[in-house]
Amino acid sequence: MTGGIRPLRGVWVLGPLALLMTVAAGLWGSVPLLVAGTLLLTAVLGDGALLWWRCRRAQVPPVLRQIEPNPGQPGQAVTVQLRFVDEQRSGTSWMTGDLSEQMPPALSRRANLLATSPAAAAGRSSLSYQVWPPHRGDWPLGPVTAPVVSALGLWWATLVGHSVDQLRVWPALRQLSLPGRGVSPARSGALALVEQRADNALLRPYVPGDDLRRIHWRSSARLGQWMTRAEEGSSARRAWIGLRVESNSDLVAREAAVSLAATLLVSWSDQGYVPSLSVGGQLLTDDYEALLGHLATISSQELARPLVTGRAADLSGLVLAGRPDWSVMAADPVTRGSGGAGGSSRVAVLVNDSDSTATAGLSAAWPLLTVDPAWSLERMGQSLELFWHRQVLGRQ
Repeated sequence: MTGGIRPLRGVWVLGPLALLMTVAAGLWGSVPLLVAGTLLLTAVLGDGALLWWRCRRAQVPPVLRQIEPNPGQPGQAVTVQLRFVDEQRSGTSWMTGDLSEQMPPALSRRANLLATSPAAAAGRSSLSYQVWPPHRGDWPLGPVTAPVVSALGLWWATLVGHSVDQLRVWPALRQLSLPGRGVSPARSGALALVEQRADNALLRPYVPGDDLRRIHWRSSARLGQWMTRAEEGSSARRAWIGLRVESNSDLVAREAAVSLAATLLVSWSDQGYVPSLSVGGQLLTDDYEALLGHLATISSQELARPLVTGRAADLSGLVLAGRPDWSVMAADPVTRGSGGAGGSSRVAVLVNDSDSTATAGLSAAWPLLTVDPAWSLERMGQSLELFWHRQVLGRQ
C-alpha cells in the first residue's frame, strides 16, 4: 500500500455531520441525537479501519509480463501483456477500479490499452497494452498499481505490486548493403539480422562435448536448436566501428550518429565479420546483441570520450558528430586488415550541417562523407550506400 488510507468526498460530509450531531445532542440533551451521531461517526471511522486492515493482508497478484518485441526500436509498437497469477489467494478479489501500470511519462503519454476478452476483464486475470518508445534506452515497466475502495465507499487506498521488467530499445536501424572487397551479402541489410542469425559465421550448431558456456541462448531459442559460438580463427574477417560524438553536438546529431554506427555494426555482422566497437573510451568485442545493448544505453558524456585504437580490420567505419578536433582524429585509429590496401575497405561519416567547419585534417586514408543531421535515417543510409560503392569500392 502506498500513500496510506485517504478519504473520499463522503468522509468530508458525514464526518462533520456526525460531530455536529454529537455536539448538538450534548447541548440539547437529546439522547436519540447523541446515539445517531455516535453511530454515524463510528461507521465513518470503522469503514476506514476495515480498509486499513484489509490492505495490510492483501497484495497485488503476482504478474507475469510478456514484452514483444524486446529489444525494440524507437517509434516501434511494443505490446505488453500482463497475466495475473493466483488472484484469489492474494486476497484481492474485493479490489475495485482499474489496474494500471507504472512507467516513465514519455511512455505513458503514448500508451494504448488493448481490448481483452470479457471473461479476462471480469476476472482481471489479463491486461494488454501498447507503447511506442520515442528513443533508445532502457525503459522500466511496472509495478502494477490497484485502487482499493472501502465497503461504504468513504475511503480509498492504492496497492502496489512488486514485479518490474525492463524494455530495452536499440538505436534505430536501417537496411544497409556495404560489402567488402569481393563480398556479396547473403541477405539484404541489418534488419534481417535482427530477426535471424542462423548463417552468421560466429555461430554453429551445438556438438556434444562443446563448452556449455559458449551456447548462444537467444539464437538457440529463436532457431529451435542449440547454437554455440564458434571459435575465432586467425583468418576470421574483422570489422571495426568507431563512434565519437563531440560535446558540442545537439540531440538530433547525436542520435543520428549512434544509429549509423549501430547500422554499420549489424550490417557487417550480417556478412559474417567479427565486429569490434570503439566507443566511450573502450574497445568492445562481442556479438551484435551485446554491442547494440551498449549503444542503447550509452550516455552523451561517454560518447565524447576519445577513440581506442583497434587491431587490424578488413572493414572499418568511423562515425563522428559535431565539430571534431581534427588534430586528435588525424591519427589513424585502426590498422588495415591482412589483405593490405586492396583487401580492406573503410569510410568515415561526419554528422553535421552544411555550415560546419572545414573537414580537412582527417587522415587521407579515410574517404569522408558528410551528412546533415536533419536528414532521415533512410536518406543517410542511401547516401552512405552510394558513397561506399562509388568512392570506397571504386578505389580498390
